[in-house]
Amino acid sequence: MPDLPASPPPPGTDTLGEVADLLSRLVRIPSVNPRDTPRPAEREAAGFVARWLEAAGLEVRQQDMGGGRPSVLARLAGEDRGRTLLLESHLDTVEVDDMTVAPFDPKIEGGRLYGRGSCDAKASVTAFMLAVSRVAAGGQRPAVDVALATVADEEHHHGGIDHLLDGGLRAEAAVVGEPTRLRMVIAHKGGVRFRVIVHGRAAHSSQPWNGDNAIDRMAEVLDHIRLRIQPRLLERTHPLCGPPTLTVTQIEGGLGINVVPSTCTIAVDRRTVPGEEGEDVFRELAASLESVGPGRVEVP
Repeated sequence: MPDLPASPPPPGTDTLGEVADLLSRLVRIPSVNPRDTPRPAEREAAGFVARWLEAAGLEVRQQDMGGGRPSVLARLAGEDRGRTLLLESHLDTVEVDDMTVAPFDPKIEGGRLYGRGSCDAKASVTAFMLAVSRVAAGGQRPAVDVALATVADEEHHHGGIDHLLDGGLRAEAAVVGEPTRLRMVIAHKGGVRFRVIVHGRAAHSSQPWNGDNAIDRMAEVLDHIRLRIQPRLLERTHPLCGPPTLTVTQIEGGLGINVVPSTCTIAVDRRTVPGEEGEDVFRELAASLESVGPGRVEVP
C-alpha cells in the first residue's frame, strides 16, 4: 500500500479536488467489517483519520471497542462548551465479494469515484473531516462544541457507537452521514434480528412416523409469518418510512439426508418504524410465533 500522509490540505478553492484526494486515501485503506471474525478491521483507517484530524487542530482520541477495533472521536471547542453538535459516520464497509471494480484502487469515471466504501460511508467521513478542518482553520470558534465520531462496526453490531455512548458521549443534536442522495432524512427504520428454533424428534427416514419432522413444523411457522404477521404489519404504515417489515433471511435444519430432522432454525429480520420499541416488538413476535407450536417453537 502506498504511503498515505495524514495531513489536511490548506484551505483553498479546489474543493472537489480535496474531496477526491481525501476520499481516495480512505478507500485505499481496507476496512471490511469482519462480522464475527476477530480481526482489527478499522485500525489502519482509524489511525489515518486520527492523525489527519490532529493535524487539522482538533482534540482527538481513539477508543477501542475491543479486538483492536478503534473508533475516532474528535472535538472542536465551541463558545458554549456545555452543548455539542455531533457529526457521526462509520469507518467499516461491507464485503468486496462480486465487485466489478477493484475495491481498494479508487477510480474516477463520469464524475463518480468508484471503490469499496466510496459511497457507504467514507464519502460522509470525508465531508465531515473537511468541514471541521475548514472551521478550525478559520480561527473562529463555533457556537457550540462540534464532535466528529468515525466509528467501527456499524455494518454488523454497531459496537463502535455503543462503546462511545457507554463512555459518556452525549450531544444535543446530531447529523449522521449515510448515502441519501443529498436529501435530508429525519426518520428511518430500525432493526430487530433474531432466530426461531423449532424442535422435533429425530428418527430414521425409513420410519418417519417414529419422529417429529422439525422442518415440517417450521413450515407452519413460515405460513404463520406470511399469512398472519406480515399482513398485520402493512396496517402500521409510517408517513415517512412506510410499513414495518419482517423477512425470513436464512433457514437451516437436518443432520443427514436419511434422518428426520430434530431441529430447524430460521433467521428473521424485523425492520421497525419510528414509535416502535425494539423490546416490545421482540416480545410481541415471540409470543405470536411460540403460539404456533407451544413447547416446540423457541425464540431465544
